[in-house]
Amino acid sequence: MGSQTLLFIGDDWREQFRRYQSMEYAFSLSPYIVDTDYLAKAKAAYAHATAVTYRLQDGREVAWFDELDDAELRAGVKYRSIHKPLAGAVPFDRWAMKQYGIQPLAPGQAPDLLKAHRWGWLRRDETGEVIELVTRDIPDSLGYFSFVRCRRPAAQARRRRLGHR
Repeated sequence: MGSQTLLFIGDDWREQFRRYQSMEYAFSLSPYIVDTDYLAKAKAAYAHATAVTYRLQDGREVAWFDELDDAELRAGVKYRSIHKPLAGAVPFDRWAMKQYGIQPLAPGQAPDLLKAHRWGWLRRDETGEVIELVTRDIPDSLGYFSFVRCRRPAAQARRRRLGHR
């Protein structure tokens, strides 16, 4: 099991740490969180996205192996993966919400950055066409820092346990 060490030099090490925090543990209104418009990238990815189904030896196609009974699974199922284009089968907005883990905005609604739209949002126009797809993240995040623990010298810790300040 590995570990990482950061050395912060300055008076406010907590503020310095915030720009490297994982998004999951950062305050939702942190100044280091950046809103990024992903609409063009998402549309390009959607054009090439595929859904996977599995064709069994007997000719059946299943989306999940949960659809098979236990006897078939124990016998060892032989299958072939079939990739089918998603375009048309799954609407772009549904795919984008699942792919990016974001929630849609109601018409005229401002994003709720503290809860529902913490990770981003999707906005549609009057016709239902997606006009905005925003994801939120900390670009400099190292991703694995979840909390900070301050270590005190052993003598101070011992004094605190004994009730002395």
